[in-house]
Amino acid sequence: MYINIINDKCPITFVKTKLALDKLKKGEVLTVHIKKGEALESMPLSLKELGYEIIKKESIGKNNYSLQIREIS
Repeated sequence: MYINIINDKCPITFVKTKLALDKLKKGEVLTVHIKKGEALESMPLSLKELGYEIIKKESIGKNNYSLQIREIS
């Protein structure tokens, strides 16, 4: 599954990410495109608290990143 939240701001970025994660089946990965800044910086800790982890983070252009997120098994 994939969502693009590059043009969204906190806290909407996390709300959209959480709603997408809730739709995943066990073992599936969510790809999130997100802008550098507060949302990107707070995402890892917030996800960890909910039982998820970022398994890949890569730059996809000027100030934008792609995150791959899965449930911690």
